[in-house]
Amino acid sequence: MALPNPPDGDDPTLPPSPGKPMLQRNDSLERDDDGADDPGTAPEGQLTPEEEREKIKALHDFDIQAGAMYYLVDAAWWLMWSDYVGFEDGSEARGSRPNEIDNSSLLAPGSTAKLRPYINEGRDHVFVLHDEWELLRSWYGGGPALPRRGITQGSTAVVELYGLTLKVYRHTT
Repeated sequence: MALPNPPDGDDPTLPPSPGKPMLQRNDSLERDDDGADDPGTAPEGQLTPEEEREKIKALHDFDIQAGAMYYLVDAAWWLMWSDYVGFEDGSEARGSRPNEIDNSSLLAPGSTAKLRPYINEGRDHVFVLHDEWELLRSWYGGGPALPRRGITQGSTAVVELYGLTLKVYRHTT
């Protein structure tokens, strides 16, 4: 006695009939953990934009101090991240998650550490503390890391971007 053939697609052990698409089960409607439609949620292991904002905000209110280390972050990347998490105004997260940090626009041509001349805070870069840099880099990757030290200049603390360059000449007779 022959068993009746099940309709196409009902038996997962049989290939689909020619001309019929293979359907796959998608149980995303049964789960509420994928976060694809909710910008306030993140994939497993990734913080939400609001969580990122709160962690960085807790560190970002600082004054430059002589002797402390600061890291430069490309201003365009910082602006994209700020929009993504609603950093400046504490608003809802908006925009899309930025790609990895790219500080290469701050570097002199052909250099991996020397800054290009005449960069300005706010326009070209922002300063972040070491702990902020470590968090951002762990979440987004990228770089390169551009650490600079705070120094005293007169009665004010500033971040020394270029350091001291000495040229030594040797005179022979």
